[in-house]
Amino acid sequence: MEKPTKTTIIVLNWNGWKDTLRCLESLLVVKEPVFEVLVVDNGSEDESVTKIQEFIDKNKDLYPVPYTLIANKENLGFAGGNNIGIKIAYHKGAGYVLLLNNDTIVDPGFLKQMLDVMEKHHTIGLANPKIYRMKDNGEKTNQFWFAGADINWLYTRGKHRFVNEMDSGQLNGHEYVETGYATGGCLLIRRQILEEIHLMPEDYFLYYEDAEWSLRAKKAGWLCAVIPAAKVWHKGAASTPERSVKYVRYHVRGGLFLCLRNAPFGKIILAYLWSVPRAAWHAVKWLFLPEKRPFAAGVMLGIRDAWLHKVGEIKE
Repeated sequence: MEKPTKTTIIVLNWNGWKDTLRCLESLLVVKEPVFEVLVVDNGSEDESVTKIQEFIDKNKDLYPVPYTLIANKENLGFAGGNNIGIKIAYHKGAGYVLLLNNDTIVDPGFLKQMLDVMEKHHTIGLANPKIYRMKDNGEKTNQFWFAGADINWLYTRGKHRFVNEMDSGQLNGHEYVETGYATGGCLLIRRQILEEIHLMPEDYFLYYEDAEWSLRAKKAGWLCAVIPAAKVWHKGAASTPERSVKYVRYHVRGGLFLCLRNAPFGKIILAYLWSVPRAAWHAVKWLFLPEKRPFAAGVMLGIRDAWLHKVGEIKE
């Protein structure tokens, strides 16, 4: 009998141990194929490390495979934190690595369904399941959060397909569907990807590093795909509140970085030229529409950061 391909699941935590424990509990019911779990704490300032280690110790007899906690001394961002786990998994010989957001709940069969398709179609390098929205109380919905995505270079942003639509069979009949880029929320990575394009870019700190990684993979000849048979539920915006100044700033800055580093030259010029009237319009909003100020401030600061090529964590 052929030995099962070993998969390492990496769950990144930052000040979110309650979500992380719920995610780890959902992994308890995933009985196949063989996998192990690395929980990477990204310099949490709450009691995450203690709570997660207590949970692992308490439930270790229930896990058929190792669950290991790695505690970073500082917040390295989404890519930096996950890259710590990816390096460990790679050097331990994992054939696949799965990045899994800590604010997710998985379907028991999701991993087997994804691996079955990737083992059959060897041109798929990065793969996502269908990802549905989950309410703050953990209630699952049938509403899409991710079912594929495309990049608009002029507006320098990615757009999820079918986002917020109810799943009425849009992807039925497909073993896999190609996507413009893969999301890091639940991302299965073939080992050869790490050998060819290496780790995720860490300059972004948060958002769009997964899109650039996907574009690198596609340039190397790999497909990015959504596997509809596999399902995961995602709460979303756990690291930074959605539509907060910092959330918008990271997105706007990251979108312009992504364009600068990956788009055709003409589209880079258009995108950066368009960012000037865009900033001016949001300055008007900031002046005359107080309720729009957080969003407008995030847009203006993100554009400024991109023009100044300010990378890494936004601390102010």
